[in-house]
Amino acid sequence: MTTATPRTPDPLGFLRGVSVSEAAATAAKVTAIDRRYLTLDVGGQTLSVADVAARLDKLSAQPEETWQEDEARLFAAFYAMGQAHIRLEQVGITADLEVVERHLRRMHLEYRTRLEELGEDGGPPTDSLEWWEVAARLPVLRRSIDRTFMRVLEIDGRTWHRRELLLPLEQLHGDVLPPALAAALAERHPAVAVPSSGDVHACLREATLAEIDAHETPMALIELIMAHAAEDPRHPSDHATLMCPRGTNLDRPGRLGKEDFGIYVVFHRDFVPQPGSGVGDHTAIRKAMYAHHAAKKARVAKKIYDADDRYTPAGLADDLGARGIFFNENAHHRGHVVAGVTTALRSLMDIRVTTPEGEHDVRGLTDWRISRAGTEPEAHYSLDEYPPFYSYGAWLRTVVETALGAGAVLPTMIGKWR
Repeated sequence: MTTATPRTPDPLGFLRGVSVSEAAATAAKVTAIDRRYLTLDVGGQTLSVADVAARLDKLSAQPEETWQEDEARLFAAFYAMGQAHIRLEQVGITADLEVVERHLRRMHLEYRTRLEELGEDGGPPTDSLEWWEVAARLPVLRRSIDRTFMRVLEIDGRTWHRRELLLPLEQLHGDVLPPALAAALAERHPAVAVPSSGDVHACLREATLAEIDAHETPMALIELIMAHAAEDPRHPSDHATLMCPRGTNLDRPGRLGKEDFGIYVVFHRDFVPQPGSGVGDHTAIRKAMYAHHAAKKARVAKKIYDADDRYTPAGLADDLGARGIFFNENAHHRGHVVAGVTTALRSLMDIRVTTPEGEHDVRGLTDWRISRAGTEPEAHYSLDEYPPFYSYGAWLRTVVETALGAGAVLPTMIGKWR
């Protein structure tokens, strides 16, 4: 793959040919996302995203012929990101138009190359396009990319930078249970036909209902699958975490509160927190994860649903980092420090719960993760570990949907808050 060569941007020339009000609305897609922890260097000044938004609003109210070159470049940089549906974290958290352009051209070239390798039309060559044309083409190419690839963001928790990785969809297989998990399911539910391959989800639905009939809860099955995920040699981990609605207030997803979410942490059998590392014991880790994430899920629910409980996704496609490989996670919040989480795989999922009263779609609030403690470089997850992890998430989603549809109410956490 060759390197895309950026041209010298001409933001003032570009602005003479567009509606400034429409361009301002596009730029606002980037600044509208609440990022209080980010600051940018703008002309030697350190500005928050809110400060930049105010500056762009002021500019858009002035005749463009009065703009200075640096003002036009700032405006153009945010317009380009908005056109491309790209966040600040994906271009190095910068307001420099040339840096933004280099990132967008690199992404455009990657998309074109992947599509042409598949025999598809990638459109005009990257070097033949102006910067604003590259930005406008990216969402078009992304729709083609999404038919063949899953886009996974690699996210640095210390710098907040994000890099997009492409995972071929053909590598995602959720129809084959690992032998160890299949054997454990067969031992626990001898009456359930556990296939070596095929309709794994039908088997899990049957096992879930059997768990509820026998124990009134599917938690033993959930913990079993999570434990096998943590210990799977394809992505060995220190602990696994599932966050999901408990089954209360499903008809009002926008008003789900902290008490409506379950946050479950299961550990690798050999995981022992290191003394003096700041990492709590198993109970403290579970409490820390619940305290942080249950409250956060409630806040997210209010953000992504309107007053009538209609789903209103974020303005930029990659706002939530729905599928991610995280590292330097211990730079985040106290919950991660107590849990010792330094790197994680994440898959944010939608669930559909069918009850006698009807179907309930709860989007963007069910979260599956595995994580590792420790700071060794080799602890960082890689893209080839994502497919088997993703399969475990699909199986857990089936269990959760089946259990909630059967009327089960899940606990808030594993263990007791004491």
